[in-house]
Amino acid sequence: MEFARKTAKDVLPDGYKLVEVGASKDVIEAFKSFIFTLVMGLLISYMVLAIQFNSFIHPIPVMIALPFSLTGAFLSLLLTHNSLNLYSFIGIVVLMGITLKNSILLVEFFNKQRHEYGRSRREAILLGGPIRLRPIVMTSAATVAASIIPALGIGPGAEVRVSMAVVIIGGVCVSTLFSLLVVPCLYDLMAPIEDSSRHVRQELDIADAEEEAELVRH
Repeated sequence: MEFARKTAKDVLPDGYKLVEVGASKDVIEAFKSFIFTLVMGLLISYMVLAIQFNSFIHPIPVMIALPFSLTGAFLSLLLTHNSLNLYSFIGIVVLMGITLKNSILLVEFFNKQRHEYGRSRREAILLGGPIRLRPIVMTSAATVAASIIPALGIGPGAEVRVSMAVVIIGGVCVSTLFSLLVVPCLYDLMAPIEDSSRHVRQELDIADAEEEAELVRH
C-alpha cells in the first residue's frame, strides 16, 4: 500500500491525491481499531492482574507469554497461507485471554505455596510446574480441538472463520509450550524484587502503626 501511495504521488499531477475507499478503507479503519483494542486490553489486563496479586511485579511474568502467542499466530498464518484480516485480528484478541490463563495458573500456585505454606521460590516452582502441567495441557488441548473444525473451512461461509481458527491454534500451541518454561524462570528472577518491595511496605505499615499508637498515647 505504501508503494502504491508513492507511485500515485509520483504519477498524479499537482492537486490530485489518492484516497482509499470501500474495502481498502475498511481494512485501514479495522486495523486502527484493532491496535486500540489490543493496547486497551493489555492495559486493563495488567491492572486486573495487579489487583488480583496485590503486586505490580507478578503481572509481568503472567503477561510474558503474550509475545509467544503472537509469534505462534503469525507463523500459523504464514504456514497456512492465510492473510492478516479482520477475522484474524479477532482471533488475536481472543488469543490474548486464552494465553493469560496458563500463566495465571502457574503464578497463582507459586504464590500460594510460598505465602501459605512457607516454601522457597525454587520449591514452589518445582512443585507447581508438574501439578499445573495437566490442567494447562488439558485446557489448551480442548481449545485447539474446538478450533480444528473451523480451521478446516467446512460448510458454507466457513472460509471467513479459517484465519481466526488458525490464529488460535498456532498461538495456543506455541504459548503453552513456552509459558511452561519461561514463566517459572521469569518468576524466579523477579520474585526477589517483589519480596524486597513487600518488606518495605511491611516496614512502612509498622512505622505508621507505631506513629498512630504514639499519637493515641499523647
